Amino acid sequence: MSLTSQLSKVDSPVSIWIEAHTDRKAISKIVKETNDYLCHYPPLVVAGTHHLSTIGTAFDYAFRWLIGSLSPDVARIGTELAEESYGWIDATKLIDMILEDGNRASQISETRARCTVVLAWFEQVFRMKDLHSVLKDLKDKTGSRETLEILYSLVPLSAIEDVYQLLESASKVWANDLNGSFVLNPTFSGSIIVGGADADWIANDTIYECKCSRVIRPFGRQHLLQLVGYVLLNYDDKITQRELPLKNKLVKWNVNAVGWYYARHQIKFIYQLDQFLLTLFGTANFVDLQRDFVQSIIAANTEAERRRNQLQLPNKQLTLTSGKSELFL
Repeated sequence: MSLTSQLSKVDSPVSIWIEAHTDRKAISKIVKETNDYLCHYPPLVVAGTHHLSTIGTAFDYAFRWLIGSLSPDVARIGTELAEESYGWIDATKLIDMILEDGNRASQISETRARCTVVLAWFEQVFRMKDLHSVLKDLKDKTGSRETLEILYSLVPLSAIEDVYQLLESASKVWANDLNGSFVLNPTFSGSIIVGGADADWIANDTIYECKCSRVIRPFGRQHLLQLVGYVLLNYDDKITQRELPLKNKLVKWNVNAVGWYYARHQIKFIYQLDQFLLTLFGTANFVDLQRDFVQSIIAANTEAERRRNQLQLPNKQLTLTSGKSELFL
């Protein structure tokens, strides 16, 4: 169970702690005021665009490509699964060719947009443990340039236009901030106690979550609490960042704000951490908050493990008078 899944369950240790320590009215007020602000910025849409999750993943790749070199690790794992589970010969070679094509293209171009959609298809192989419908018809081919050109031709024009417009707007929204310091997919020292938690990125001193929602009022309670969770788990400012494919590096990084980037609404906004915590918790002393949160989650995990161990008795077989049998713990 990850931080996100814990926040979606009202009886999880994370949700129980947050409910006991935060001001519910303050949360509702921030959510309402944020949506009142966002609704003045109509979301970018392209008629005929489907599979919005694919577009969101593609834009995530496109944005990362915009700020530096791209390491599509998850898409690469997807091609490895395509080789191992579906017999797609040399599928991993496609990733290197996609990177070559994208690196030769302009940062904001239809070529890069097309490349990122194909990367998103392969990432979904990893996420869904199944080939994307477009890929199923090509699995008998090899990881060749010819196969890649076929894949490019299968990317819908509406998807290319959608990713392109999001990428074009990102350069305007972020402007000079794109030249700042970024940590992609940062995890925190406390991430392990909630089953995993990684933000989209840290830009300068701000933890960001990026959303590609087409909803007019997209800011939800869980969007707010997701960043609260990251702050609470970042109790020693030691951030783990992915530096090279499948390699991690531990860095010291001070976080002073939380922020959200709504790509379709073409807006990003931040809250300074001290005022943010004071509003939600009634205190800006987040060292004590972090300590209490971490200790509470560890205690809950310990208790849950104790109960599981009590239940893990040897299986026994009970013979019923009917002659049938059943297993019980």
